[in-house]
Amino acid sequence: MTTRESVAMHKQELIHLHDLLSTISEHLIVEMGMPPEQISAYRYLNLGPESIQKPKPLHYEAVMVLATQLGTWAAEPQHAEPELPMK
Repeated sequence: MTTRESVAMHKQELIHLHDLLSTISEHLIVEMGMPPEQISAYRYLNLGPESIQKPKPLHYEAVMVLATQLGTWAAEPQHAEPELPMK
């Protein structure tokens, strides 16, 4: 079973997830200083969550690419949240 087969998601749910990730990416760019180039592979796809007429596999690809790029940026040590002191 491939990853695509193991994640049974309706197109509407996938588009909602796409929209959430898109909103998060905009927040990271505007508020957290993430460079827009960080999501260049996603932007190259030229498919936003508002493209609801596009086929489900294209939204799946966009979600995977965007999630990977956001995760890569967030995993860099300088972007980690500071640890809270123990009580």
